[in-house]
Amino acid sequence: MDAPTTYLIIPERSHDGSWWAIAPDLPGLVMFGETREELIANAPDAMLDYFDAQPDAGFEIAAPGTYPVELIYEQEEPVPVTVTVPAA
Repeated sequence: MDAPTTYLIIPERSHDGSWWAIAPDLPGLVMFGETREELIANAPDAMLDYFDAQPDAGFEIAAPGTYPVELIYEQEEPVPVTVTVPAA
């Protein structure tokens, strides 16, 4: 059964004014948006694409909180994003 799960993303502003983010619990996933709002709105779809690719890559999907969130310098606060994780 699929289950709604909340992951944290860490947004960052790029030098050109656009935004990008990582999700510490989802290694290798980088999300983008022209604005912070667009980035956050796009995050669930980016996560679903990431989840779809994991079985083919031979990786398991990490549970939220698997990797600690350590903020450095003046990073944005983490933003919770809820997505429905497909059943294994």
